[in-house]
Amino acid sequence: AAAPLVSRYENWFISGFDTITSSTSAIPHDAGYEELPVGVDTEFFEPRETDSEAAIGYAGRVSEEKNLGDVVDLAERTEHETTIVGEGRHRSRLEDRAPENVSFEDFLPREELPEFLSGIDVYCIASESDTFCLASLEANLCGTPVLAPEVSPFTGTIRGEQGELYKPGDLDDMEQKLEKLLGTDLNPRSEASRYSLEKTIDRLEKLYRQVA
Repeated sequence: AAAPLVSRYENWFISGFDTITSSTSAIPHDAGYEELPVGVDTEFFEPRETDSEAAIGYAGRVSEEKNLGDVVDLAERTEHETTIVGEGRHRSRLEDRAPENVSFEDFLPREELPEFLSGIDVYCIASESDTFCLASLEANLCGTPVLAPEVSPFTGTIRGEQGELYKPGDLDDMEQKLEKLLGTDLNPRSEASRYSLEKTIDRLEKLYRQVA
């Protein structure tokens, strides 16, 4: 019941600024804005040496809206080794139904993420409610293509050699796109670099100069 009041207040509050930025086009306000993607550290997220045997991987919150049940179902259908890294109240339910080729790990320290992302063959996302999803770009920068649903923001951030988009909720299409990625030699880092931290800072500096 309070949502309309909060929205009106937010619209009033942000309308007082000269320039508004948003990391996504899905901004829930009427005010005009400059789309300014969150920059990714291209020096930290880079391919690393690893001995991982997992074909499919995910790292992040294990909550219901992440639709990780689809990732578990995909693993069961394909029998590819799959690793889900993260914690959340939905994890125990996933563990109860997961086949033997799916393993679960707790959150990794940030310094270990590049090694994990480099060690998997495909970073798999099933969430249909992400606003930008830095994790997909971090995986790309580590040399790993992304499999994600054909919804925003992935329709704008994943292109070319960065990965494949599948029809949301369609496990057949999800499996087909996964096998395509596993059978193709890709260089996802090249295109993902357009979201580098340096480019974001350059754009932000230009916005400050325009306002000044």
